[in-house]
Amino acid sequence: MKKICIFGANGFIGSNLLAKFEKDFFNTALIRTKRNNNCDVLPKLNTIIDKDYINNIEEIIAGHDVVINLIGILNQTKTNSFKYAHAEIPKIIASSCVNNNIDQFIHISALGAN
Repeated sequence: MKKICIFGANGFIGSNLLAKFEKDFFNTALIRTKRNNNCDVLPKLNTIIDKDYINNIEEIIAGHDVVINLIGILNQTKTNSFKYAHAEIPKIIASSCVNNNIDQFIHISALGAN
C-alpha cells in the first residue's frame, strides 16, 4: 500500500479524489491550513492542519511514496499571488520530493494555462 501525501485537497479535484482515497488508501495525509467539513467525514485519512506547512514540507512528506499537489488559486489577492501559488509552491514541493527521494510527484494546476 502506497503512502500518499496531498497538498490542497479542499478544492474540486481534491474533494473528488478524497472519496476514492478514503475507501482504498489508509496511509493518505491531507495537508491543510484549516479544518473544513471533509476533515470529519474522512476519519481514515490523516489530516495535518499546519498553517506553516510551507516551512515544514521536508518533514511532512518524509516517508511518503507519492506526493500530489493540488494547491491553486483562481483569483489573485494582495496576500496570495498566482506566482506564489502556481510556481513557487510547486517548486518547493518538487525540490522537497527530490531531497526525500520521492520519485512520484503529481502537480495539477487549476489555471488551465500553458
